[in-house]
Amino acid sequence: MRERAREVAAALADATGARVVVVGMPHGYLLATPAPTDPARFAAVLPTLGLADRFGHSTRHGGVLWCELTVD
Repeated sequence: MRERAREVAAALADATGARVVVVGMPHGYLLATPAPTDPARFAAVLPTLGLADRFGHSTRHGGVLWCELTVD
């Protein structure tokens, strides 16, 4: 699972051009990164978010994309 979190974090960093924070949780991993302001870059991130089990975004703090990878 750790490897999957690294792979998704690297893909998110490439897609957003920003640092990705990875937090270990009892049920898996939470990854978060600033949301791109450029609409084209934001659209390019969506396939990467689809690699996760759950994902979303928040408009708080200037916009944050997040995703969760769960441990079965």
